[in-house]
Amino acid sequence: MKKETMTILNRNKTLSNCKLILWAWFFVFIFVILPAVYVGAYNKLIIHEDEVIGTWMKMDEALQARHYITESVINTLYALINDEQESKPERDDAMMVLSELTQDIDAETNKSNHFLQAVEVKVLLENPKVVHHLYESKNNIGQAMNQIFEYTQDIPELKSHQKIGQLKTEFNDSEIKLTQKQSQYNDAVKQLNQSLSEAPGKWLIMYENINKKAYYE
Repeated sequence: MKKETMTILNRNKTLSNCKLILWAWFFVFIFVILPAVYVGAYNKLIIHEDEVIGTWMKMDEALQARHYITESVINTLYALINDEQESKPERDDAMMVLSELTQDIDAETNKSNHFLQAVEVKVLLENPKVVHHLYESKNNIGQAMNQIFEYTQDIPELKSHQKIGQLKTEFNDSEIKLTQKQSQYNDAVKQLNQSLSEAPGKWLIMYENINKKAYYE
């Protein structure tokens, strides 16, 4: 009888120890492991989001650089056309074409600036429609500039002018750089969006102010 009692006591002691171990692991999981996972996942998302915003700002710098070149091209063409010894009707035709394309460029630039100045970058990048509009405006300006350069090819004095050739090279270089920055931005967006689509990122999105960003396309 005494032996059976000792066996029961030992068994109860073992169960009690097991419960203590389980509770200890439970508290370690709740107060140590889970917070560590949460903080690690949150920091990873912050890094990805900062990368998105950083690459967007670099792309914006490339857009500004292209804008300065665009203005230089237009101002140079206006000056050259006014200086040409062509007959007045031909000068007027050239001015009219340049004026129409310049108006298109200014309209796209003003619409883009309106969106860029309306909200902070983080909020702007969470709106796919706005980002797509900015992308289309960028393309429309590029197309208008290509039309301007094509038009200069039809006027011998402009086609052979060294300044126009130099500006065209600068513009093409700015387009290449802009394409590179666009690719870097979209890669950063892909990383962030993937992290937000997978655990634990998809759980954090419900509690933290981190949202998916729109592709520039």
